[in-house]
Parts: sequence; C-alpha cells; structure tokens
Amino acid sequence: YQYQGIVIKVGKDKVRIRNKYLFTSLDQFEGRKRVEKDGKLLEESCFVLDLKPLQETTLPLEIDFDHAGEYVVTISFHLKEETRWASKGYEIAFGQNVFCVKQEKVKKDLPDFKVIDGGYNVGVVGQHFKVLFSKEGKGLVSYQYYNEEMFSDLLRPNYFHPLTDNDRGNQAGYRYGPWLVASLYSKVEKVDYHQTEDFFEITYTYHLLEDKKAWTYLTYRVDGEGKVRVIMDLQADSSMPDLPEFSLMACMKNRFHYLEWYGLGYEETYCDRHQGAKLGVYRNDVCDNMTPYLQPQECGNHVGVRYAKVYDDHGKGLLFECEDIMEFSALPYTPMEIESAAHPYALPPYYHTVIRASLMKKGVGGDNSWGARTHDEYLLKNEWLHFEFSFKGI
Repeated sequence: YQYQGIVIKVGKDKVRIRNKYLFTSLDQFEGRKRVEKDGKLLEESCFVLDLKPLQETTLPLEIDFDHAGEYVVTISFHLKEETRWASKGYEIAFGQNVFCVKQEKVKKDLPDFKVIDGGYNVGVVGQHFKVLFSKEGKGLVSYQYYNEEMFSDLLRPNYFHPLTDNDRGNQAGYRYGPWLVASLYSKVEKVDYHQTEDFFEITYTYHLLEDKKAWTYLTYRVDGEGKVRVIMDLQADSSMPDLPEFSLMACMKNRFHYLEWYGLGYEETYCDRHQGAKLGVYRNDVCDNMTPYLQPQECGNHVGVRYAKVYDDHGKGLLFECEDIMEFSALPYTPMEIESAAHPYALPPYYHTVIRASLMKKGVGGDNSWGARTHDEYLLKNEWLHFEFSFKGI
C-alpha cells in the first residue's frame, strides 16, 4: 500500500486520483468503484480513466447517503490482462473512506427475565438463555443459548500477549512481567450485583498485584434478550509499565472454529500495521489466523472491528459487537500456550477457540529486531482505561 503507483483520496462526493507512474497511463488498468453499507454491497461498477503519467484529476462520485448506516466507498485499479507476475484482475492500488449517517436510538421492548439468587451463584434465565455468575469471585461461569453451552472455561481479563520477535529483541518480557502475572493470578476482592427492570448487573473488582495499587472493574449486564454487555475499567498506579493489551479472554469449544468479522482485513492487523487493509466483512477458519512463524508468537489480531461472529458448522455460536470499534482475535491457543512453544510442533493439541476482545493491543514495532521498541504513539499507556462490548448467542 505504501508503494502503490496510484494515490487515491476518496471524498464524500468526489475522488482525487494521482498517477505516480513515470511511463504508464491509467487506461491500461480497469478502475472499479464499490459502495457498501454496514458490510453489505450496494453498488459495484467499472470505469476506464485515461490519466497520463505524473498527472492528477478529480472525478465526481454520485452516492446516496440518505439512509442511516456506515457507508464504505472503495476505488481501486486492477490489471486488465494476465501478466508474468500477476493474474487478470489483480489489484494494484486502492483508496477507501468511511462515511457514517447516524440515527437516533430507539429503545426496544425486551422480553422478561428471571434472577435466581443461590448460595454460591446467581443466575439469569430468559426465554432462550441461561447465564450463571459466581458469587465467590470466579466470574461468569456459564452461558447457555438454546441449551447449548457456549464457553468451555472461565472468562477473565487479560493484559498480556505472546512476545513477538521484536519484543524479544528489546527485552519486553522483562518489562511486561507484571501484566503476565496479573493475567494469570489476579484476585477478586469484591462482588456487587443488582437488578433493574431492564437488566441484571454484576461487578467483579480484581486486585491485580499484591504490592501494587492496580484494579480492574469487570461488569456484566444481562438483558431479556440474552445479550451480555461487558464493561471493563482499569486503574493502576504510575509504577506499572504500559500494557501489552487490555482485553477479555474467553474459550469456546473447538467445534466453534469459524470466524466472521466486520473490520479491517483480510490479513492480521495491528494499530501500527493496518494502512494497507480494507474495511469489509471477512471470513476464515480460526486455525488460519495462526501465522506460521518459525517461533510461535502474537498473531491473528484484527483492528477496527465492529462485530465478530464465532460459530460452528451449523451457524450456532456467539456474536460480539462494539458500538465504537474494538480489536478482536480468535485463535486455537491461549497466549501462554503460544508463549511457551519454541517451535510450531511444540504447540499442544487444539481443544479450544480462544477469543480475545480488546480495547487495544500495543503495536508490533519493527524498526529493527535487536533493541528498537514500539513507537510511543502505538503503546497502550498505563492510565484509566475503559472498554465496552457485548456478546449474544446466535
């Protein structure tokens, strides 16, 4: 993307195109215009532009933005014929922009639900779902949708991701050790819950490290549809380093092995590695998100995610949504399983699909692999962090 020979700047009613080639006119390529709304295709057309080398022009765009939603406009250029180095239709350049038309939120009438308060647990039961929470600090211990158990392990806050080659080169493990310990061994000190007419809410207060003033407040809010809104807040003192990530980690059975996401793709993306990605709807198998590095490391992340679905062969699973945007990954291994493997053959058998819905992961860096750190603007600073998303059975 950084080296493409055509610069394309997409506006709401026009597109500016600059030909950077020294000897190639753009009429040798096929131009394409694509308009999507909320991830669904509205319009697709082709055009030919006779723009000489080192010239620039502006073309009008006639797009109807009358209806509420998120519109994605993409202009791209493709090979007209097969060449020695690429097939016909290969994309050589693109430009994309996103335009939002907001609408007022309408409050929905939700089905009734029942709260059952037991000695050790408290449950929420609706028409097609059951959610069980521990009152002793274990968190959300069960989520059933149409009598199907969705999680295979406890949900928990996560602050650490497997080290990359760049991280190992700058000894990030030495700095981020406290967040690894917090991910594995944080302690729930307090549990509060209450019920309103519209939802049931329970909050777990995690103390992250014994000798540090560091807490995470994790709230689950369940409504009558079975949608669970997750609200996470982190507060830590200034002695703690910046974070590798701030996420909620959940495990599903490995039969939920398909991922669909509306966000940047189709390859993995990070906050400092996404300029060549397009916003769209993508699908793959969870195992495909494991990049085959010589030494297993952090991989498979997707930024700018509006929603993600993790599902089985029959389409059953979970829908994760964020009103703003989030980062999301679905991998066959936990961060510690990846971190502990020196080679791909050392990875364990695949038992779970591991979900990490994140506010942010720090950038991967890469100025060099022998000491350079991630640029400051791509670090997740140790400050008051707030993250919200939701999940619901499908």
